[in-house]
Amino acid sequence: MLVTPTPSPLPRLSLALVCGVAACSSHGGTRSPDTGVADAGADMGSAADAGLDVWTARAPLADGVWVRVRNGCSFPLFIHGAGNGAVLQPDDAELAVGATRDYEAPRDWSAARVTAYVDGPRMGELDKVEATFQPSGDLATLNFNITYVDWVGLPMRMEAVGGECNASHQVECAVPHASLLDGCPAQLRESDRCQSARSHCLNPTNQASEYCHALDGAIADCAANVAGCGAFAAATTPEAYACSGPLSNEPRLCAALNRGMLSAPDSADTSAFYMTDPYNTYAAWVHAVCPGIYAFSYDDWLSQGGFRACRGSELRITFCPRG
Repeated sequence: MLVTPTPSPLPRLSLALVCGVAACSSHGGTRSPDTGVADAGADMGSAADAGLDVWTARAPLADGVWVRVRNGCSFPLFIHGAGNGAVLQPDDAELAVGATRDYEAPRDWSAARVTAYVDGPRMGELDKVEATFQPSGDLATLNFNITYVDWVGLPMRMEAVGGECNASHQVECAVPHASLLDGCPAQLRESDRCQSARSHCLNPTNQASEYCHALDGAIADCAANVAGCGAFAAATTPEAYACSGPLSNEPRLCAALNRGMLSAPDSADTSAFYMTDPYNTYAAWVHAVCPGIYAFSYDDWLSQGGFRACRGSELRITFCPRG
């Protein structure tokens, strides 16, 4: 499920370092505090020199978690990170092409999102990742996921480091940004994003379209023939895409409707998902391009949401990890 940061005033957290792909400049050194771009004297490295997978080691914080954000895209991003209790600082600062910024977050940080904007601070939202941290001894339990429930705008990677975290605690959409939107269903394509079926069909302007009635027949079939589904006969296709309304507390059947799996709603055979019409064509496309990443509410049913969790000291986030 999506998490929403609190809108109330939050403490400001200090920035630790701004880095290139290969090296870092110390806080208050040669870094420009407004843009996060190194001045001429700093060795910032580059994606071509070191590769987007190379990270300099950081000692764990005494009382916090490193949130390290890297821009592998071919254009600058503006980063906003907020959760219950804290906002990452410097807030809304520009992150240059190839640069990394290291933030300090508290060990108790819930319902957090780190969001990338392209047109300026809080302007032109492209995409976001989600996390919740919980104190656990001298570490934190790092819960995190990539979500494409609203739209797809950027390929992203998240990985947890330190403590008990290992290579399995990573989730990634591993495609180049230039080809990310190839195959997006035509009805959902925007200039720089692919809208989800949920977002598209919850817009009243689109609700009369054929696309936003595509699951009507499946809903009727479910109500007539699937045990436990009779109460949902009045549900609509937008509600099925969003797992809202009558389906808001039915992860099993809502997932089956989206995946075309009403004949076997408890099957974990992913090779059968999105093979029987009708189904959520957006979710099918997301899982084809970025397997295992959250594409609709309750996509975590049968472990398809890409959630990760481990006790660690550092969370790394890369926007455009393959350029």
